[in-house]
Amino acid sequence: MSTSQAGILADILSLSRYLEFNLLPDTDPAPVLRDLASRKLGSDMVIGFGSGLVSTLKGSVPGVRAFPAMSGPGVEAPST
Repeated sequence: MSTSQAGILADILSLSRYLEFNLLPDTDPAPVLRDLASRKLGSDMVIGFGSGLVSTLKGSVPGVRAFPAMSGPGVEAPST
């Protein structure tokens, strides 16, 4: 994987798909991350890692932080 992802600045598509994965307790994320790193990303793809995964790997990424959950009248948006 290159150090930049063209999909971040690409035009917003009218239809999108989002996948979110959770790290199970006592599992090693390294094999999955190696597999992701070996793939060629298209200009319409973005891969992101949350602060929880970064800290689990004892890594450091400038600016990575947890996002707060948001809520309003009749609406709740969890931090994911």
